[in-house]
Amino acid sequence: MTEVKGALQSVIFRVLHRLCPEADDQGSVPVDSISALRILYGAVMVYSLTRFALSGWVEELWVKPAFFFKYSWATWMPVWEPEWLYVHLIVTTCAALLVMIGLCTRPALIIFALGFLGLQLFDKSNYLNHYYLVLCLAVPLYFSPSNRRYSFDRVLGLTQPINHAPSWCLGLLRFQIGIVYFFAALAKAGSDWLVFGQPLSIWLSARGDLPIIGPFLTLPHIALLMSWGGFLYDLTIVGFLMWPKTRRWAYPVVIAFHGITWLLFDIGIFPLLMTLMATIFFSPTWPRIFSQDRGSQPVNHVGHPDPSLVSSPSLNRPYLPTLLTLWCCFHLLFPLRSHLLDENVLWSEQGMRYSWRVMVREKMGSLTYRVRPLSKSREWEVNPQHYLQPRQLSEMSGQPDMIVELAHWVAQDFARRIGEPVAVYADAWVSLNGRPPKRLINPDLDLTRMASNHEALILPPPTSPPLDPFKGSSFRHTSQP
Repeated sequence: MTEVKGALQSVIFRVLHRLCPEADDQGSVPVDSISALRILYGAVMVYSLTRFALSGWVEELWVKPAFFFKYSWATWMPVWEPEWLYVHLIVTTCAALLVMIGLCTRPALIIFALGFLGLQLFDKSNYLNHYYLVLCLAVPLYFSPSNRRYSFDRVLGLTQPINHAPSWCLGLLRFQIGIVYFFAALAKAGSDWLVFGQPLSIWLSARGDLPIIGPFLTLPHIALLMSWGGFLYDLTIVGFLMWPKTRRWAYPVVIAFHGITWLLFDIGIFPLLMTLMATIFFSPTWPRIFSQDRGSQPVNHVGHPDPSLVSSPSLNRPYLPTLLTLWCCFHLLFPLRSHLLDENVLWSEQGMRYSWRVMVREKMGSLTYRVRPLSKSREWEVNPQHYLQPRQLSEMSGQPDMIVELAHWVAQDFARRIGEPVAVYADAWVSLNGRPPKRLINPDLDLTRMASNHEALILPPPTSPPLDPFKGSSFRHTSQP
């Protein structure tokens, strides 16, 4: 077992080192780009959280709802009262600001990550892939010497200054971003995306009112061309960014690609985050173009490189190789679960979260619950909008685990009102990527007695092809990509 663990650690760290071809003979790289990424990361999160508070989304997402969807492993997480919601948000934003300026960086990263995680645990219906990425990036930033340059920690003498760090510190950050692109490309390698241009065709048809470009977006071959462009972009952009000969051309493509997605789709800070995080693939010394300090390697009194300023002693902890190996293995294997399931993951949603399946499905559904007292033949039809806000409803109507979770709440509500237990059934019809609507949930099962992963709960996925942009009419876009 020890030999296997050692071999696995060796492979992982060899891969991380290979992701840093700029490393010197001692296997170290300048810390400049790592520190710059910390600044950009913190700045994006300060902007995002400030925008969140000023846009009224605190009230929309956490004050108005009467019901919140919970992760099965975090049902204990409460939603604070409004005044404490703002305290939570302010503390998290201040922590992000400290990360940005590099003051008490590691404690600030912990506070920020815990605060941001808490915001996500309030309601599962608010899950977005880039929120997950934000949390993932906090870990390699914490273990990297990101505060050793361009930081108040260094200016105030709160940390030992260094100019170089082990190559795995940079490699781990590149790995974290590269994984997103790799699995996003893998998720697009299917007929819906590459043959039918779906769901992109559905979304683009809803943007036909844009000036100048709107009429072109409704053309069927545009969706197919853009689908292939998105697939090839995700598949190749990391390599082009890392290769110095193509980097100067690749980054404008990054800017253009994410600029277009920002213009066409309502996907929050994802375009900004990915555009700025892509700088980690630049030369490790790229931030020096903005600094008068060219960061020449310091020497000691006999003229040799000063080892104390080449690597960070705090990174040589005995548990780190095992911890980082487990971290990398998790991010390589966990997203694969969505590809190993027998059923169509876009239909069942089992394995959809945390697998970097970015913008690959459009579900439009209708849901009605049927509530039946156990001692009577009477039955009530219940519209879930009586319990949910519009955003919650649009997110949950095609996701079986949320349908089951709300069914339990409906059962509790009716049992309290009529004084006896009830059974709850669901009539859930879903259209996947423009296909004709089909039942998602077995209508004969009492959801109060079912687990969300019960094999009989989810009906087989549709076998018909998605909406053909060259033959069918466009569907009206009703939910976020």
